[in-house]
Amino acid sequence: MASPEHRRIARAYRHRGTLRSATWHADRFDPEAAQRAARSLIARWGTSGSPSPVTDSDRF
Repeated sequence: MASPEHRRIARAYRHRGTLRSATWHADRFDPEAAQRAARSLIARWGTSGSPSPVTDSDRF
């Protein structure tokens, strides 16, 4: 992400989408649980293109 090429492309297309992120903590890494949590969060964020507020329930 720090490469000049990545920065050039990201800047050129930054108006084309929305970046969202979430973090959570777990006692141990469970790939299936992480994928379920991520899919659930993405589904709740929707695909409307308009930003939605992040609530406490988004912080796993």
